[in-house]
Amino acid sequence: MRVVIEGPDKIGKTTQADLLVGMGAKKVKYPDEDFYSGKVIREILNKVLPYEPVSFQALMTLNKIETQHKINQTDGLVIFDRWYQSGIAYGIAEGLDEEWLHRINHLIDSYIKTDIVIILTGTPFVTEDDIYGKVEFQERVKEEYERLANYMIGRQLMPIYHKVDGNQSIMDVHQAIREIIEQHGE
Repeated sequence: MRVVIEGPDKIGKTTQADLLVGMGAKKVKYPDEDFYSGKVIREILNKVLPYEPVSFQALMTLNKIETQHKINQTDGLVIFDRWYQSGIAYGIAEGLDEEWLHRINHLIDSYIKTDIVIILTGTPFVTEDDIYGKVEFQERVKEEYERLANYMIGRQLMPIYHKVDGNQSIMDVHQAIREIIEQHGE
């Protein structure tokens, strides 16, 4: 089973993914620096290289597609600490063309299928120290995740979407995520 944990910066995605790894899941996190595109992305995130939104989206898509062989050979429970939904939410928040974002990011889904997307909602802890650090921008990102989740929840499409309140205690969020995964058979 492949489970995506999504949501705005500083909402607890990595904490939750790490808790699941502690229970035997395998974690996938981006950028994957085993590939050149991942190294370039890391330099952009660290402000070593300039940031340009369209190029950054293309690099993130490339990096995810490059990992397909590694991921498709992985059995058991695989946890994605972000996936293509973040490209859509962040890109729309930046003002990029929504249709283009859906096309480029759904391309990833043709290479690597996921089963469940869990979007952590709530108010994240936002800092000003990264390329997306502005509080107002993170609020737009949060709204885009909510919009995406509300649109997808209840549709008979794969992957299956769920929302979990990320402002609960760490263990309450973890329990909610475990229940969703168990409900779908892992």
